[in-house]
Amino acid sequence: MFYKVLIKKDVIMAKKRFSTKAIHEGKLDCTQESMSVPIFQSVAYRYSDAKEAAEIFASQKRGYTYGRWDNPTVNIFEKRMASLENTEAAIATSSGMSAIFLLCHQLLEAGDEIVSSNRVYGGTFSLFEVGLKKMGIKVHWIITPEKIEAWEAAITKKTKFLYVETPSNPSLFIADIPALSKLAKVKKNPLIVDNTITTPALQQPIELGADIIVHSTTKYICGNASSLGGIICGSKA
Repeated sequence: MFYKVLIKKDVIMAKKRFSTKAIHEGKLDCTQESMSVPIFQSVAYRYSDAKEAAEIFASQKRGYTYGRWDNPTVNIFEKRMASLENTEAAIATSSGMSAIFLLCHQLLEAGDEIVSSNRVYGGTFSLFEVGLKKMGIKVHWIITPEKIEAWEAAITKKTKFLYVETPSNPSLFIADIPALSKLAKVKKNPLIVDNTITTPALQQPIELGADIIVHSTTKYICGNASSLGGIICGSKA
């Protein structure tokens, strides 16, 4: 019986359900085989020789260089979240707001515009309304986000992405992700969805047509108000 289980291991692992992925996804790069993911606190890492160090720092070989860039614990968390959200990759950040700001910093330049639902978290509203304006970026707020025609009317040639939080915090507005995705693709703009409230356990925006997903992992990914964090899930491109 044990032999048969071993033979079918690849088949079994290929059919991991959501709860299994939530607990076990991500390969631990150590030999201790701990069931729980250790918290790696090191900022620097050891190498077998100078050649290996040079290769890793030059991104010619997979490895860790400096805690601010990568960390084994964080890396496993990123792989796990990418698996749960059905995306190619994920990047963890220090908070949900830092995840949103990082996206804006990478996708926007002075003179650009975005279109966003006005049913968003207070911190997100402040970032878009105050922070982005200081950077020379215009925000078109959709006060009737349930109406797709309102989104379409707000899109211009300068629009770089559409942003929606669904369900929203705290009003619990539910957006029509497939309809927004269809519009975004026609206009050739990525659709960013904040999936904090539902988590991938209840909603997977990629499956509904979204391009990028953000979370404040402080909320329901953590679940017990003990860890501050954020994450961006999407393609490697």
